[in-house]
Amino acid sequence: MPKALKYIGYFLLFIFSFLFFLYWTFPYDVLKDRMINTAAQQLGSDYDVRIGDFSPSFFTGASLKQVKILKHEGDNVKTLWSAAKVKIRASIGSILFGKTNVKFSAKNQKSSISGNFKKTDEGFNFTGSFSNFNIGDFGFLDNLKLTSAIDGDVKLNINKRQMLQSSGTADLELSDIKLAAGDLNLSEGFSFNIPELFLSKGSGSVLQFELSKGAVRIKQLKLADGDLKLDVSGDIFISSIFKNYRMNLKGTFSVTPKMEQAMPFLFMVEKQRQPDGTYPISITGRIGQPSIKIGDFTLPI
Repeated sequence: MPKALKYIGYFLLFIFSFLFFLYWTFPYDVLKDRMINTAAQQLGSDYDVRIGDFSPSFFTGASLKQVKILKHEGDNVKTLWSAAKVKIRASIGSILFGKTNVKFSAKNQKSSISGNFKKTDEGFNFTGSFSNFNIGDFGFLDNLKLTSAIDGDVKLNINKRQMLQSSGTADLELSDIKLAAGDLNLSEGFSFNIPELFLSKGSGSVLQFELSKGAVRIKQLKLADGDLKLDVSGDIFISSIFKNYRMNLKGTFSVTPKMEQAMPFLFMVEKQRQPDGTYPISITGRIGQPSIKIGDFTLPI
């Protein structure tokens, strides 16, 4: 055997042996703890992350099952989000130097999201691709009983120290958004019973926004072909406290007879209907206490 081939064989054997023993001796428990701690730090002290099953997946990867994000509200614990299966792969530098940089994918029934999360000195970078994503998987929407099929991409570069320097974009298709029959609570003391309603059907419903210089510019928020047709745009001005975010959105909406019967208070704005059957709408003020006007009429909420 030529010496060159022998040396190549020795080299390949060394590489194989090194990778084999690295795989079996890699500190996966450390990886698991670091992932949980990092997620908990990003979410805050009121939140907790639970993993039902953890198994390694080719060196720096891991396969997680029955993953839950919990929120503690006094003595109560509420599930905010859960996924049947999550796959995560961290970079070698992330493990060795504590710089969180992971690729991920999560599935829950037919809903899935994949992307990358990287922690930076100022905040974090996030990219995500949504496929048939069901927003109803989030526990805090249980009262609304909302389901959806969302497809598209989101890119965010968040600077927690100076939010004005944060940037990002989103281009999402909001297909088949459905509100199940039941009681709808809009605010304390203001609720009513609704039938099953479709907020969008098929294609044509979109959310497009751009984050820049301390504002989220809603290029288009459109719901089409459902019981609620909506087309609005404008700005949301961000703050260090979410409830203090301020909105300035304008557009139009219309409803089907089915939705009009489900929401009898719409008779109050009948005079605001335009010749084409749509109503002008504007949403201003803080997210925690918005002011919603339909034409010249301000909704009493």
